[in-house]
Amino acid sequence: MITMPAIPLKYQLWFYYAALACTAMAAGIHDSTFNNFLADTFNLSADARGHLEFPRELPGFLVVMMTGVLCMLPLTRVGVVATLVSAVGLVGVAFSSGSYGFMIVGMIGMSAGMHLLQPVGASIVIGLSDEHNRGTRMGQAAAVGTLFTALGTGSVWLLMDRIAPQYKVTFLCAAGIFLCGG
Repeated sequence: MITMPAIPLKYQLWFYYAALACTAMAAGIHDSTFNNFLADTFNLSADARGHLEFPRELPGFLVVMMTGVLCMLPLTRVGVVATLVSAVGLVGVAFSSGSYGFMIVGMIGMSAGMHLLQPVGASIVIGLSDEHNRGTRMGQAAAVGTLFTALGTGSVWLLMDRIAPQYKVTFLCAAGIFLCGG
């Protein structure tokens, strides 16, 4: 049996920051286009959009159960599962242009992955830090997340304004970025 040498903690932290950058950028792309997608594709009113908040936030309430189901996995693997679920959800949204029900399923998948990532991310940072620099590492992770969310949002502004890609392409690009993060 061949064993891999352990990756030094410093490099594990950089890998995590790279994964965080990908997930934050993908979320920025999704979050800045999803409401327009709903309005343009399904002609949803503000009231109807408000009704979609229940299924979109349902995974947030169920995150304890999702975590319980995945408790046998290491935290980093739970993070991988969460990013893959988000990517699959975004692919579902991308291909749902004519089906409201299919869009809801994809939206729930995206939301489930993102809600699962939220508590796992902080735990991974704490696990990759020593007790003297945990606050610094948490701040660095927050900075990476904020920067790449802004870059994802900015890329939507830049690309949608200049080359006007379709929502499908935008969501598939975000799903690809999620996969890179995974």
